[in-house]
Amino acid sequence: PVPVHDFDTLTGDQVLEAFTSVGAFALRLPGECVALNREVFHLFDAFDAQQDSVKARFSLKGADIEGENNGWHPPGELSRYNEFREGYIFQGAEPVWEMLEGEDGQRFSETHERWRASIWNV
Repeated sequence: PVPVHDFDTLTGDQVLEAFTSVGAFALRLPGECVALNREVFHLFDAFDAQQDSVKARFSLKGADIEGENNGWHPPGELSRYNEFREGYIFQGAEPVWEMLEGEDGQRFSETHERWRASIWNV
């Protein structure tokens, strides 16, 4: 069986033991990280529910990108790999865009920033 460890008490020896004995381990994330993950996916659902014309304002445009990739791409943009899929890219240190209207946009950005920090702590 794959060992399960709590993030808050995980030690390097436990990681080494898990990798050398079974090659993997499961990790229970802190409650705040789990809650932020749930909220982020709720916000992605809200973004996805918007009309395409609204979503297009946050589209990454291949050669037009300056700085770090940060936003959404519809199917067929950025590369052949994305020919039939859309997705989100939030990389680097630039703040996440407010990809919803009004107060929801600020919540979208702030929640993603807190979520990103939480994941990086893991």
